[in-house]
Formats: sequence, C-alpha cells, structure tokens
Amino acid sequence: AFAAELGTKTENTASLTVRGLTQGENTEVSVYKVVGWNEAASAWELGKNVTTSDVVLADKPVTIHWQNFVDKRASLEKIGTINTTDGTATFHGLEIGAYYVYAGSEHTNYNPMGEAVYKYDSNGLMIPEDKTIDAKGSTYTLTKAFKDGNTTTYQVVERGQEVPFTITAVFPSYDKAATDRAFQITDEPKGMKVTEVTVKVGNETLEFGSDYTLVGVNGTADGDAITATADENQKVSVTAAEDQKVRVRFNSSYIGTNNAHAGQTVIVEVKAQITDADTFENKASSDKGNNTPKVEGKLGSI
Repeated sequence: AFAAELGTKTENTASLTVRGLTQGENTEVSVYKVVGWNEAASAWELGKNVTTSDVVLADKPVTIHWQNFVDKRASLEKIGTINTTDGTATFHGLEIGAYYVYAGSEHTNYNPMGEAVYKYDSNGLMIPEDKTIDAKGSTYTLTKAFKDGNTTTYQVVERGQEVPFTITAVFPSYDKAATDRAFQITDEPKGMKVTEVTVKVGNETLEFGSDYTLVGVNGTADGDAITATADENQKVSVTAAEDQKVRVRFNSSYIGTNNAHAGQTVIVEVKAQITDADTFENKASSDKGNNTPKVEGKLGSI
C-alpha cells in the first residue's frame, strides 16, 4: 500500500512521518505547529495560542507538554490533515520547529505526540531533518465474535460440538524508552473447553513456540504452560480443562524493540468444545484492550 502523504518535499524543509497506526482502519492524523524558529532573531517562538505553560523555552532542551494540546488543538495553527487506512501518514514541507500530532479513529485512541524537525550540521547550524514518530494507542477496542462475525445473536448448539470464535485486536506500540514490552490476549470460556488456537498478525500466521506461547491463567496471573502441538499450518491443538482460561502470550523476540508490528491487526482464531453446561459464553481480554467483549449461546437439539 502507498503511504498517505501531504505537502511537497523541498530542499530546505523537513518531513514528519507518523507510523504504527491501526492498519485497515480509517484514521485522522493532523499536524499543528507549536514552536517556530525566528532565524533573524536566532530564537525560538511560541506558536499560535501556545503559552509558557505548554512550552518552556528557557529549558535546554526546550520542554514541551504535549498533553496540554489535546483540549486546545482547535485553536492551534493547523498544518494539515491526512485520513489514512494503511497505518502511515507523512507530512512534507515543514519548517524548522516543533509540531504536535493528533491521531484518532473509531476504535483506537492515541496518546498525544510530537516532534522537532531539525538537527545541527557540522558547523553547529540548525538544518531541517526528517523525523518519524511511532504512534502509541492509549486504548484499543477488542472484539469477540462467532467465526461468522456474529457478535449479538445467540447460537444454539449441541453438547460436544466445537464452536469457532474470532478475537480481533490491534498490535500495540511502545515508547522508545519502554522496558516492559509485553502483549497478551486471553480467551475465557465458560461451559466450554478450548481445543484449537491459531494466531495471525497482519497477513502472517505466527509460529507457535517461537512467536508466542500458550499458558493457563490462575486468577489474572500466568499459570502453567498449556499442552499444545502445532501442525504444518500452525493450527495448534490444545488440551485444556473445562472453563480453563487460555492466554496467548507474545514472545519478547517477536514484539521486538522497533515497533515493527505496531498497528497491525491481530486475529486469534479459537475453537472450543461445548461441555455439560446448559448455556455457554466466551469472553476475550487483553492487557492492552479497554474492554472485555463476549459471545453467548444455549444448548439444544432437534
């Protein structure tokens, strides 16, 4: 997919790229200038409606409180807006200065972010420099559905029948200085036992063991590893007890340190077998999600 772009790249200007947005989801990305450089006076200047409580110019380096701009962005100097679905947005033609970036979509809220687009050359003079920001979602919406996508209507099934579910999430991004880079998704069955799991990120089917592991859950903490084996298509057969929560824990080697998967769609396909209950339900949760969706059904026969 071609990245969404705005403006024209010229020799004496910089480009600012925002990446790690949720792919396939229409996201609004807007850039606002909050600090400018007065070359004649050789001094930084506050942008439109930016106050000394927002930006402390006396500090070296300058201190910018990006959170302050969330509620006042309508009064700031807007450079431009891009609507993108491919997870990336690039703004060209930016002068030396600092820029606040807003990003938001229907299902994802992003933390306030910003960047200064300059560097010093070998003579100690400031020159424009292209910069990249990794968007960090503050809240993600998790969805849980029967395999056909139905999240609202009860399904009537027979005892012993296997029912397929789909959990959909967004791979998170992490701050540059983050030391705790963890990500997990938990399937929480009642009146059922999990029998199969497949995990996909973007267009890739992940490899069980090297990319992620499966563990049981005691309360909210990790329990013992789940007995599981993967076939050649990475469909993982699971041996779990009735009502046993099964957690997909992404390995640190797969999460990495450069946000390579940030914003990609995560799909966990789960099969669970109906046990002896008269009704069943299946919930999903994540350490990065802001909700716990569930689907329900009843037992019956004809």
